[in-house]
Amino acid sequence: MAEKRESNIGKLKLDVDVSDALKGLKAVKREANEALEAMKKLDEYQGGHTYVSLDGMTKIEPSLAHFGTKELHEELARREGVTEEFVGVYDKVTITFHRDSHGVADVFSGPARILINRD
Repeated sequence: MAEKRESNIGKLKLDVDVSDALKGLKAVKREANEALEAMKKLDEYQGGHTYVSLDGMTKIEPSLAHFGTKELHEELARREGVTEEFVGVYDKVTITFHRDSHGVADVFSGPARILINRD
């Protein structure tokens, strides 16, 4: 049944059928939701963003969860303010932190890649 809205303005009576317009808007919304689902599937395959839906509005946020540790490490190593140190297979490394006149040391052997981030 057609949805009708009526308004009385003095002696003028207006009768408007908006059912076709509502059907069209619902179809557009359905298509937009299908496109969003396709984007989510593509993104899961490519691994790059998180989609958050709030009250029908969609926000796209970058996500690092899909990247491997090696990829994240290599990206950070390329950044300004970051230095990378390589520890060979037969090398031993001691890292000592001095806080409040107390030293905390950790000793380990290679292979290892250490990032020093001064940014």
